[in-house]
This record gives sequence, structure tokens and C-alpha cells, in this order.
Amino acid sequence: LAVIGTDFVDAKNSATFVQPDGQILKTGGSQPEALSASVVKNIMRASFSFDGKKILVTMGGSSENQTSIFDAAQKTWQPLPQNANSPVWSPDSYQIAYFSGASAGSVLSLLDATSSSSKPRALLPLHQEDMTLNWLSPNQILIADKTSAVWNSSLWSFDPVKKIISPVIQDRPG
Repeated sequence: LAVIGTDFVDAKNSATFVQPDGQILKTGGSQPEALSASVVKNIMRASFSFDGKKILVTMGGSSENQTSIFDAAQKTWQPLPQNANSPVWSPDSYQIAYFSGASAGSVLSLLDATSSSSKPRALLPLHQEDMTLNWLSPNQILIADKTSAVWNSSLWSFDPVKKIISPVIQDRPG
């Protein structure tokens, strides 16, 4: 079995993983259990929520990437907004931070994935492109330019509760 990204192992040593064809399987019994038998093409990335019960799956399309949330308990899919980029899970909840495209740059948005009816909240407008997110703790999301030896990059720390952004590294080469 080939695995995309990482798998999730729970306290009972059951492993959940995403195959390259998009099937989501859980092992731990005598036979792997198919949680989602849907065939999903062009999977680029998969990441698990803090407890492994939800999975973000990013698929590449002909024009744009699409990310959806798979709920392992309900065995259902819920798409993120079409323009969601670089989604990351909160380290302790079902919140997802991501960039959404805007005409003047990007907006850091937050979505609570506990309910399929939740609406995204805009947290921070940014006039940058091609950034990545890493949610380290409940009060710290790192926002980074993609690095290169050719141009300078920066790293910021953002507190999603207080909505305060602070520079960590500014304008340094790769």
C-alpha cells in the first residue's frame, strides 16, 4: 500500500492513511477497512486533524487545486472554498487556517470544521503571494515566504486570538 503524506496512528494502534488513488483506509483489525472508497485523482497532500478524525486532502486540477475535508466518523467529504490555499489544521481543534485569494493579495482565513455549515472568517489581509502556513500552537501560526537563495524572505508569527502579527525574520536570503 502506498501512502500519501503521513498516516495517523491512534491510541489503539489503528492506522488511518490515504492511498495515492484517494481511498482512505483504516487498519487495526484483520482486514483494512475502507473509510472512503472514492477515487480521487492527482492527490498532492493529505494532513490529519489533531485526533485523526478529519483529514484535509488537496487535489491538483487542470486550473486550480481543491482541498476537501474528509470526516472519518461520518465518512463524508466537505470541500473548502475554491480559493483556499495552504490549509493547515489547528494543533488542538478542528479549525483550519488558509489563504484565500483576493485582488490585492491574500487573506488569512479561519474555518471551524466541526460543522459543515460553518462560514470562513477573515483574520488578516496580506499583500503577499506564495506563502506557507504552520500552526504551531493555539496562539501561534507561522507565516513564511517561500525561501530562495535568489531573493530575500521573511517569517512572521500571527496570534489568531489577539490578531497580532510580529516579525520573526525579515528580508533574509533563503
